[in-house]
Amino acid sequence: MLKGMSLGNNIKNNFIPLLEKQGYQYTGKIASFRWEFSKKDVYEKIIAFEKSDITKNSLKVLLEIDGIPTVNPVNLLVFEKNSTEDKYMWEYREESLEVIMEDIKRLLLEFGLPYLEAAEKPDLVPPSSLNEEVISNASSLTNDFHEEISFSGDYSKYVSLIKEKTLERINKNSNPDWDFILQASAALGEYVIENHGGNWDYSKSRFGNGMAVVANVNGTPIHEFPPLKIVTNFWGKPNVYGYDICDKFHRFMRVVT
Repeated sequence: MLKGMSLGNNIKNNFIPLLEKQGYQYTGKIASFRWEFSKKDVYEKIIAFEKSDITKNSLKVLLEIDGIPTVNPVNLLVFEKNSTEDKYMWEYREESLEVIMEDIKRLLLEFGLPYLEAAEKPDLVPPSSLNEEVISNASSLTNDFHEEISFSGDYSKYVSLIKEKTLERINKNSNPDWDFILQASAALGEYVIENHGGNWDYSKSRFGNGMAVVANVNGTPIHEFPPLKIVTNFWGKPNVYGYDICDKFHRFMRVVT
């Protein structure tokens, strides 16, 4: 790295050679704060370096899929396991840029690029008939789930248990087991209702008419929790950031509590 080199030139010098080997092309500088690399397969995958216009000398890297509305941009730093605190940007000075560029390379090669390859695959979607079935038979399906997993009756880590048992089933056979998905979805929804109130219904918001949801959680009519969508999406992309059953549950509960 040359002393006095601008942030943009550092990004280009470090990442054009690296990302071209992975099939990405440098697509240019957007406005005064964003440098983009892209690769088009099924959808366009984008790696964007963004300089903050609020915090001086701060940089973040976003991973984006253009064309899949359910996949939101992901900050590369969510994959940083060594951080002891929530961190969303690198704060840099000239003398620290080289270290930061190497840090970004490591995270991109180990996590970012594999994430983009997995995330661009279409989401797994449940057959429409399962929405009515989970709403109509949630209680009996939950009992079936408990029998299937030999449930001990300990609800202390129940959502984690649903994730764990779903992952075990995926690892046995990645083809969708719709009976199991239906049972796990019912159990997740019934757990929400039992502990936070609400009722099964068909979505009246962004999930579209016909999607099975738990509505009125904690008396909040605006937000809906879609267990069948969550479990099905996780089955299709169990290793993709943003699809984790526990994360989806806890993120929803933070909104309604």
